Amino acid sequence: MIAYRNQAHETETMRLTTLKEKAELERNLAEARNAYLQHQINPHLLFNTLTFIHNTYYKFSREASQCVLLLVEIMRFSLHEVDTDGKTPLSKEIEQIQNFIELNQLRFDYALYIDYEVEGDFEAHQIIPLILLTLTENIFKHGNLKREQKKAKLHISVSDQHELIFVSWNLKKHQSETKRLRSIGIKNVIKRLEYSYQQQYSLNIKEDDESYGLELRMQL
Repeated sequence: MIAYRNQAHETETMRLTTLKEKAELERNLAEARNAYLQHQINPHLLFNTLTFIHNTYYKFSREASQCVLLLVEIMRFSLHEVDTDGKTPLSKEIEQIQNFIELNQLRFDYALYIDYEVEGDFEAHQIIPLILLTLTENIFKHGNLKREQKKAKLHISVSDQHELIFVSWNLKKHQSETKRLRSIGIKNVIKRLEYSYQQQYSLNIKEDDESYGLELRMQL
């Protein structure tokens, strides 16, 4: 009887632990999504309004209208329902990274310098959403991309061994220490990687007074 009770207790403990980890993952995903949608309003109303703005003002400013369209696509992706395993096609995440880069280039009249390269078969793999997009956002949010001699770097590849490699580097903006903090975004990324990939990833950050570099490797 004692052995049976101990086994039942262990089983119940494992079940509760699993539920807690699942709840934590869902909370972290929600926080990542909220990084793109800080204020909770009806998404459909927002998308419809932005689409209306794009269609109305396209003939007056194609650049501004294109910015609106790219923003709609990124926001729509951030709210997209994932599969039962919590993942989304890697190709979709890469597509939104390209949209994000184009959006920022339009904002600054193509005055930003970034060495962007992608290589590999992205169609055949899946990934938990917003990981790569969050890391890409950090480049534009905290980086100085206006020096052509020292371009920012963003290289993403998938090897034949199904390993994803994300490498970024950028000069830092001259900001106060408070504004430089990346803790929330990076902490969420690490939590979600740890839950979903555990020992199948590595994240290395190299930072000094002038620059910030990051390398993420994941087994897909």
